Amino acid sequence: MRTLILIVLSGFLGACGFHPRGELPVSPYLKYMYLQTSSNFTPLSQAIEKTLAENNIALVSSSNDAVLVLKVFNEQQNDSLMTLGANQETRQYKLVYSLQFSLYNKQDKLILGPRTITEYRTQIIQPNQLLDNNSEIAQLYDSMRDQAALDLMYQLTAKDTNQLIAKSLDK
Repeated sequence: MRTLILIVLSGFLGACGFHPRGELPVSPYLKYMYLQTSSNFTPLSQAIEKTLAENNIALVSSSNDAVLVLKVFNEQQNDSLMTLGANQETRQYKLVYSLQFSLYNKQDKLILGPRTITEYRTQIIQPNQLLDNNSEIAQLYDSMRDQAALDLMYQLTAKDTNQLIAKSLDK
């Protein structure tokens, strides 16, 4: 019975266009890239490295060994009070996470960027949640950082990006 249910459910998922997310199609030029960030040990660097590795992009240890250099900079986290509840205790915050990136060839010639990736989340804080608030906000920023790393990967594998890379490297 379980097998029959799984077969029927997989048929429905396939019919609606659902496909598991796999590797993104990666240009051969992206296969050996150098990542330059403020530090190799930041959560942002680690999130980007993980996303690149999941898509078979090898990071090299020196920009001299790379075909392309990905520079990620200007990482920012901001939160602002959007609304205050009628009782002056319930608060709604807008969380914003952003970063900028540029892509260069090994001669330090700009190929792409600078581009900005921005993620938004809303957090509602009740008066009895004040102690839990910091860990929830930290988790939201972690989630936003991971999504920004994935968005970066999508931009690197976009068709127009690959055309720019090919055009600049085939000269």
